[in-house]
Order: sequence, then C-alpha cells, then structure tokens
Amino acid sequence: MPLPYADEALITAPLEAVLVELAGIKSEIAGLRAVIEHIHTGHWHLANATVPKAALLVNEYMGGEDLDGNGLVYGRDFHIAPDCPAKPPMLKSLPNEGTPMSWTEYLGSL
Repeated sequence: MPLPYADEALITAPLEAVLVELAGIKSEIAGLRAVIEHIHTGHWHLANATVPKAALLVNEYMGGEDLDGNGLVYGRDFHIAPDCPAKPPMLKSLPNEGTPMSWTEYLGSL
C-alpha cells in the first residue's frame, strides 16, 4: 500500500489519544455522579425530614415537580383549600389549582 496507509502508527496513535481522553471524561462523569448521589441521599432526603412541609410545597409549585413523594405537584394537581383553617400562611398566595384538600388530608397522603 502507498504511504501513509502503510504506517499503522499514523492510524493508531490518534485513536489511542482519543481513548485516553474518553477515559478521562468517563472518570470525570463518575466523580460528578458520586457528588450528585451524595447530595441526593445525604442532603435532600435529610432535608425532607427537617424542612417545613409547606416550604416543600412552595418548591413543588415553583419547580413543577413532585418533591414530597406523593405523586402530585402542588398548584397543578392539588392545592390546600382556601377555607382550610390549618392552611400554612406561605401557601395562601399560591394559586388554587387542581383538586382541593385539607392540610390533614395532604399530610395523610405522604
């Protein structure tokens, strides 16, 4: 074969460099995953036990995702009824969209 195709090093050397770079990227991703897992299990699960439930619902509404594990998103799927005497003050300014429930019903859904 004519040069450069006859020199195998011209083909394999760049490929080896790419493989080394990919190994570095794989290592970086593994490190990021470990940090994410630590934050999730070591901080979020701990936080769910100590953060007021109403604050969690405000975050559900603002982020549009279920944070308390009941499968519902506050302000989209349900809300605490405006006439509920136990409704936490921080929820009073949020929209009343979705199925209404009492504070007691909500706590029972967790």
